[in-house]
Amino acid sequence: MPFIVGCLALGMPRVMLFLVWAFSDLLEANIDNMLWAVAGLVFAPLTTLAYAYGHSESGGTPAGIWLVILVLAVLLDMGLLRSSRSKKEKK
Repeated sequence: MPFIVGCLALGMPRVMLFLVWAFSDLLEANIDNMLWAVAGLVFAPLTTLAYAYGHSESGGTPAGIWLVILVLAVLLDMGLLRSSRSKKEKK
């Protein structure tokens, strides 16, 4: 099941972040302030999902493989932002 959720998160990160918030306590349990979760929804949804999941799995600040996943999520979010900006500039 986590594999399917991960694949869907790559395709629709904001929708998956909303669904995780609506149907589980992953965000409430691992992110102290819901303002950060809302900011993550707007600016970096993959990073927010990766941080919340890594925080819950590692029992604290993401370390080891969870840190690698978090860094990849940041890079993917930056790439998604950059690709949407370049599409707007071409029009």
